[in-house]
Amino acid sequence: MAQAKPDVVIAIYNDHASAFSVELIPTFALGCAAEFPPADEGWGPRPVPVVKGHPQLASHIAQSVILDEFDLTIVTRWRSITASPCRST
Repeated sequence: MAQAKPDVVIAIYNDHASAFSVELIPTFALGCAAEFPPADEGWGPRPVPVVKGHPQLASHIAQSVILDEFDLTIVTRWRSITASPCRST
């Protein structure tokens, strides 16, 4: 990564109930915020850096897959059950 210096990295991972409770478990969620802080699972935030988002790219991906009838949950704020749609700027 340090040598390649990519403009964007798409991370795919299991939430492990860090941001979503067992009351709401989306099959796929797309983060559309400018940044995502480490989750606090009850013992304080994990010692990892804040993940920087790319709202414009995320909005483009969301719009594209939704138009192709892919069911997607859109997240604009971590640790929130209510998410509003991504908006292009």
